[in-house]
Amino acid sequence: MKRLFMGTLSAILFLILFAIVAWTYGVGQGGTTIRVSVASDGTEGDGQSYYAAISADGQSVVFDSDATTLVSNDSNGERDIFVHDRPTHQTLLVSVATDGTPSNGFSEFATLSGNGQVVVYHSDATNLVSDDTNGVRDVFAYDRATGITTRLSAAGDGTEGNASSARPVVSEEGRVVAFYSDASNLVSDDTNSATDVFVHDRMTGITTRISVASDGRQGVAIR
Repeated sequence: MKRLFMGTLSAILFLILFAIVAWTYGVGQGGTTIRVSVASDGTEGDGQSYYAAISADGQSVVFDSDATTLVSNDSNGERDIFVHDRPTHQTLLVSVATDGTPSNGFSEFATLSGNGQVVVYHSDATNLVSDDTNGVRDVFAYDRATGITTRLSAAGDGTEGNASSARPVVSEEGRVVAFYSDASNLVSDDTNSATDVFVHDRMTGITTRISVASDGRQGVAIR
């Protein structure tokens, strides 16, 4: 009898615990799907949208889009990068120069920092920063707090890359950005004629190649 009682009590305690966990984490509860590739007033996009990423708190979503109706000043005819803020329902065009000028080239593969402040992406545009004269794809960062756009695919002294850079990812706080590049002049000892992976520190401006061996030897391309 005692064993039966203890078994029943254990089952009741398990059900109570499961109910608490389910309530906390939403197990068994129906979720809500919302469309975020819309204008701030809810107007739907008139073009395809792609490659979404979300901040750690789930409040900000970044995506690429061919749509021209998501913001009022999108007249460049290029794929652009947008951020949709879920609490305010505001959609912002972020593939712009610091003065707000829309890009004059194709932008894609955006992601954002965990806190949602820093958006990174690659772009063929030449007008996002004033000294972009290399004619190749570069990696950029847009700081939502300051509105400043900077190019990251550059050497520590600011020299722009001599070949394309792409597919950036950014750290939680937005300081460090990793990307791959075919450029050979982002660091001084890049002589392997291969695509490498680099990290750019937005605070110090230093670019470091990380696709090397522990002793610093660079990778050898397989032809």
